[in-house]
Amino acid sequence: MSVPKRRLPDDDAWRILPECKWGTLSLILPDGTPYATPVNAVLDDDDHSLWFHCRRGGTRAKALAINPNVCYVAVKNVEIPEEKYTTWYESAMVFGTAEFITDEPTLRERLAWMSRKIAPEWEMQRLDEVIDSYIRAVQFVKITPTRWSAKQNHDD
Repeated sequence: MSVPKRRLPDDDAWRILPECKWGTLSLILPDGTPYATPVNAVLDDDDHSLWFHCRRGGTRAKALAINPNVCYVAVKNVEIPEEKYTTWYESAMVFGTAEFITDEPTLRERLAWMSRKIAPEWEMQRLDEVIDSYIRAVQFVKITPTRWSAKQNHDD
């Protein structure tokens, strides 16, 4: 880390991630090009895995099928204080290996689980309808962490 005083204990990543609505997933496309895309990834508190969904046969799916190594970064409490010439934030970075989850029972369970975590409560009345409409088009990706870190900048 370039500024050691900004480093938080590594396990602070597990505190920061659930408070972030989205983050950036970085991976490598089949032609070797770096690729970063925003995703709603949800942390499973039981094993610290991160879960997100993607379209079957889409850009992410094609890339992950060839190279499952990923990096996910999420940032919270971003503020640019007036006349400070800096940005305040807390962030978590997770490196890991991605695997596809495509069996329908697990997909249904994970879609409902993720929806309960990120969708507005009033949307839950349509949950089964929404899952039925997407179940054939999506797959879930589970990121198993291999290393992680956290950092912050609140003032220099």
